[in-house]
Amino acid sequence: MEPKNACVLQAAFVLLGERQKKVQDWNEVRKHLGPEFFERIVNFDTTKATKKILKRVVVSRKLIEGLEESDVATASEALSGIFKWVTCAADSLESVAALALTATTSNGELENVVEEEEADEDDEEDEFDQDTEKLIAALVTHHQELMSKYLEDRLQKTTSALA
Repeated sequence: MEPKNACVLQAAFVLLGERQKKVQDWNEVRKHLGPEFFERIVNFDTTKATKKILKRVVVSRKLIEGLEESDVATASEALSGIFKWVTCAADSLESVAALALTATTSNGELENVVEEEEADEDDEEDEFDQDTEKLIAALVTHHQELMSKYLEDRLQKTTSALA
């Protein structure tokens, strides 16, 4: 019987690189739950936010959309831990992508330094391109707003110190 909030495990597997179609069935998910799963979580690299990984972030977020950590914890402590990992890993990857997308070159122009991976033969690239673009645009906008606020505050403090 499928546990409540099994979508958390599905989101974790998608973030780790499994196809969503492959982990929709609970019996398939159970087959993948072993020491290798936890080893993959421990060794997951959140410092490289490629377009392919950002697509997986979007899909993972959709799978757990509407869930709160407290609700997941009520059903299962183990799933709560995996839920925390999925959300933290996704947050980290989004932050890395935002920083990379707003990195500036020596002449002050924005430089997109998000690395690309080779596409798989059956990569479902077109299916999530718009979602990925929206996610990246939102991250860049949020980062720019934060930087504007930060610079505004610094300017105000500097002005006050000089007065």
